[in-house]
Amino acid sequence: MRKFSDYWWVNQNQTYESEIKGYMWSPKRQRNGARLEFYENMTRVNIGDAVFSYAGSHLKAIGVVEARAVTRDRPKEFGEQWDKDGWFVKVNWHVFETAFRPKHYIGELRPLLPRQYSPLTKDGDGKQVYLCHVGHALGSELLRIAVDNNPDLVAELEDL
Repeated sequence: MRKFSDYWWVNQNQTYESEIKGYMWSPKRQRNGARLEFYENMTRVNIGDAVFSYAGSHLKAIGVVEARAVTRDRPKEFGEQWDKDGWFVKVNWHVFETAFRPKHYIGELRPLLPRQYSPLTKDGDGKQVYLCHVGHALGSELLRIAVDNNPDLVAELEDL
């Protein structure tokens, strides 16, 4: 199976339909000007990293980062909700044939969740955050679950 440099989790409830076309975008700062870890993470992803896409309480896709973050204005389809100045990361997404709820696997996932900046609560519900670093232990387990639910994924990942 393809090896990834690192693993990330992006919550795309409001932006999934747009971003799944090939990117991630976040503002650089909160509206009040404060920095936010989940936006700063956009500058930390590297080419070859894997990103799990979470929307509607399901992991729906996995992507491979194709380029480091660059400055780009907010996509027009995002409306006025966020500041205009943002980070753009090009991602090659593969949508799962069978999406899955991480909450259904929380017994296996809970011990692997990051202590700080976790994308999930201890009960398995998604948090309102954007991009989280999940590391190799959790990322590998999420990938195993994704493959169990999508047997063709192993071959498809080789093409990403």
